[in-house]
Amino acid sequence: MKLSQIIFRASLIVLTLATSLTVFAQKKNETEKWEYLITSGCAYNEFWRDGKNLFFEEIGERGWELVGISNRGNDCPEFFFKRFKVAGRVEKPLPTSPPPKTPEPEKAPQCDLTLAQAPVIRGLSLGMSVEDVFATFPGGNYDVEINRLLNAKDNLGLARFTIQLDKYPVVKDRFSGINWITFGLFDRKVVEIKINYQLHYQANWSQEQLVAKFIESLKLPGPEKWTNGSTLNCKGFQVYISNSDFLLTEKSYVNELDRRREAFHESKRQEFKP
Repeated sequence: MKLSQIIFRASLIVLTLATSLTVFAQKKNETEKWEYLITSGCAYNEFWRDGKNLFFEEIGERGWELVGISNRGNDCPEFFFKRFKVAGRVEKPLPTSPPPKTPEPEKAPQCDLTLAQAPVIRGLSLGMSVEDVFATFPGGNYDVEINRLLNAKDNLGLARFTIQLDKYPVVKDRFSGINWITFGLFDRKVVEIKINYQLHYQANWSQEQLVAKFIESLKLPGPEKWTNGSTLNCKGFQVYISNSDFLLTEKSYVNELDRRREAFHESKRQEFKP
């Protein structure tokens, strides 16, 4: 057999095989069908547990494959999924609400200090009255925004307002190095003090160094009593330090606030008439 005949016959075989594969692919495409799923990322934020989103884990188990994302210029991207459509597929509906979180056990206080032993910062302390605050910052009682926050309806006794130190030059020296102070009041008594400090960038504070400075200055328990190097949980109060913020909180008012909040919600439920 001549070489030309061999090449000719081989070409016919290759052409026949290619044609068969093309026909098979066309038939396969004619029989394959897809189904699609579009979800909003924000709708399933509550499904996150231990670094995994349980909703997306569920649809992955059901064969859905992510094929596209669109954010349309907002903070809630849309996710596009597809999978082969299977005739007669029966499965339970996709979850619409997250599973309940496992309640964390209540942590015991890391120190025995009571509310009476809470630190005092430049004369500011938990338990001060609103009148004491205004005596410290003269003119604050005439601030329209502060009065609006203090007298807001339905605040259940809780109010917060911020003192911008640049508006109170009379106390400039006493509170030097501080940008602002936010007071949280419950029944017009201070239960939260949040202070934002001016930390010089050249000091290059680390979290450990900053906490150590507060421990030394305010005579607080040592770093071994702190959680994550930022939180001190005592019997009567809590301290939280992060970056340039210091937050001191009384713990006893929270239960009463929760009780009032639930009573308020119940009253609104009772007002509803179907």
